[in-house]
This record gives sequence, structure tokens and C-alpha cells, in this order.
Amino acid sequence: MLDLEALTAAARAFPDVTHAERLDFACFPDALQRMKDAITAHGLTRVVVGACSGRTHDALFQRAVREVGLNPYLLETVNLREQCAWVHKDQPQMATQKAHELIRRAVGRLLPAQAIHRSKRIPVSDALVIGGGVSGMTAALTIADSGHDVHLVEKRDVLGGNLLHIYYVAEGNNPRQLLRDLVNRVRSHERIHVYTRTQVVGHTGHVGDFRSTLHTANPDGSVSETHVSHGATLVAIGGRETRNGYGLGSTRTSSPRATWKRPSSTTRKSWTGYSASS
Repeated sequence: MLDLEALTAAARAFPDVTHAERLDFACFPDALQRMKDAITAHGLTRVVVGACSGRTHDALFQRAVREVGLNPYLLETVNLREQCAWVHKDQPQMATQKAHELIRRAVGRLLPAQAIHRSKRIPVSDALVIGGGVSGMTAALTIADSGHDVHLVEKRDVLGGNLLHIYYVAEGNNPRQLLRDLVNRVRSHERIHVYTRTQVVGHTGHVGDFRSTLHTANPDGSVSETHVSHGATLVAIGGRETRNGYGLGSTRTSSPRATWKRPSSTTRKSWTGYSASS
């Protein structure tokens, strides 16, 4: 399917590429050993692997390069199988061209990359819940009952969301009673901090340590700014049913049918390239 020999030759011509080699079944032990031998022999400082999905193989290749002293985050995986060979099986020339561009971009992205070292950090235990409807209040109560502080943000004056406009349900339950019970539980919970007439205007940070900026509209027309730190963000702002149908510009719906075909021997082969900055 893909012209692996042409891809390997093209990779050798990329700037700052020291070594490029084709390996069949790069995830097998023999191929992994050849990869480690090449890293050692050529003194490679960065590695680009064109093979299968990084979702399933990143950890395998990272462990291999780490065993020969290379930082695992100086490895880039290019998904040639799913993103090129399989999805463009009827256009081999264009599939090879796409693979060439993906590899070229991976090399360019990896050249300025710096080594990353893991460190242990204690995540912030607070949570930010955006939306004061039934979903938002239920999520806030669940988190708060687990022993974590919750910042519940609602842009309107009152909590309730769409439940404020529901008075009867077919099952016979009382939605107004449900609303009152939820609001009372939220308002009285010592771990839930409610911000009404408030919107999230800034959100930065990383997993386990986010920082958000809240703007609250006061009755006198002024705006108060609040900064909160949280380790998780839940968005429960609701939605509306689309009236545009499904698909791009078409209102006709259909049930997709998935088919699977065993890949040929050529699509199972992997290209592996190694690059090192000069």
C-alpha cells in the first residue's frame, strides 16, 4: 500500500536526520533490539517511528528508547497504518504523500523538543462545576459528599437551569419539589461555594492544577473578579436539540454500516526512522 522504500529514502534527506531504516513489524522484540542498537551505534538523540497507532504502541517504543538512555519524551510516533494505509487504500500515491508529510512534520516537531522528566505533585482537590442546573447541582453534591470542595458557577440569578420551567412530568413526579430539594441541599452544603450571576472568563493550568477567573455581576452594575484553583473541571451547561439534521448540509439521516477487511502484508509493514539534531 505505502511505498516504504521511498519514504525511508525521503526521510534520510530531511534536515538533521542522521539515520533512517525500514523495519518490518517494528513492535516485535527483534525489531526493537535493532532500534536500540541503531540509537547506540549512531548516537541518536531523538527518534521518529512511523508504524501503528501511538495510542497502543507509544509505551512500547518509549520503554525501548529509555532502556538505552534516551529520554522517552524525545520520541515521536507517526500513525501510518490507520491514518494513511487503511483510510486511503484506494489512493496509494496520495497515501504515501500524506505519510511523507506526517513524517516530515514529526521530525520538525521533534528537533526543538526538550527532555521531560516526571515529578510527583499533589493535585488540587477542589473541583469547578460550570452550570447550576440539575446536572451541575447533582455533580456538585456528589463531589462535595466525597469530601472535596466545589465551586459551582451559574450565570443566572438562581440555580435550577431548565428545571425552572418544568412543572409537570409524565411519570407523575413533582419537579418543583425536586428543584427545591436540590437547591436547598446545595445551598446548605458546607463544601459547596455557589457563584450566581457569574461567568468563567479565564481558564489556565494543567491536569490536577487549574486556575480559573470568575466575573460576577453585582446588583449595582459593578463586576467582581474571583480566582479559584481546582484540580477538575465539569461543564454542565446543557444544550439544545439541533434543527439542522445530521451530516454536512443534509437533513437526511442514515445508519452507517461498518466493514472490516484484513490488512494486506504490505500494510502491516512498518517504517522506522531515527533523527538526531546536528
